[in-house]
Amino acid sequence: MGENGEALPKTRSEEKRWSSEVRKRLPEWVEGSVQPIIAEALAAEALAAAIRVEGEKLFIDYEAATVGSGYVAPSVMLEFGARSTGEPASLRDIACDAAGLIEGVTFPTARPRVMHAERTFWEKATAIHVFCLQERLRGDRFARHWHDVARLDEAGFAASASADRDLANAVARHKTMSAAT
Repeated sequence: MGENGEALPKTRSEEKRWSSEVRKRLPEWVEGSVQPIIAEALAAEALAAAIRVEGEKLFIDYEAATVGSGYVAPSVMLEFGARSTGEPASLRDIACDAAGLIEGVTFPTARPRVMHAERTFWEKATAIHVFCLQERLRGDRFARHWHDVARLDEAGFAASASADRDLANAVARHKTMSAAT
């Protein structure tokens, strides 16, 4: 067990073995464990949506309420992986941004267990650092990290993340171990 309660491999070869095993098992887990839970929740709410699994990703495709530019697909992607420990995490209340803005409409809320925003900040910041060093700044895939860091800063999480040196060091250690794969 590492600092902050993280289970970390002791060597690069152990990390490679762990990562390889996770990549092998994860698609089975997504299809066998996650998909049935999502399907049951959609059915319980009588929501018209289709679920598709592509390896480590689960997509929930829904019918769009309006026609837009096509830039945002009517689909939600849940992506699973082993690159982050997901810790520290806690329960967090989630509400729709439009809640309270449309009279007579009540939006659902949720209380999932989520990784702390400070950890997300460091995950994104280290990814940006690597992309810059490797001069791999092409495409929309990388732009999302910049957007996320800017939004985390606007919400005040960049300052609290920067003050948490132990968390920054834990992410750096984890990233160093993950770089071997």
